Amino acid sequence: MCAMHKWEHCVVYTIEYRDGSGGPTRELYEVQLPGAARTSIASPLGAVGVLNQLGDDGWELVDVEADRYFLKRSKPFKTQSAVL
Repeated sequence: MCAMHKWEHCVVYTIEYRDGSGGPTRELYEVQLPGAARTSIASPLGAVGVLNQLGDDGWELVDVEADRYFLKRSKPFKTQSAVL
């Protein structure tokens, strides 16, 4: 029997903000990992740096919509013991 491949998904949100000093708009990234609350993440390389960090953990980019990046990675296969 062939096991069906399963995926887990992640969303990266781009948040624009100003620090109150009247300086330029900056970007902050929030990552929503499976089963976890959103976590802020920063990278001096911007979105590319954030996506590269996630790529190092096995995530691959599958879609981009405005201020959101959608990623997926393979879920580990669970072995089932045979019941006789």
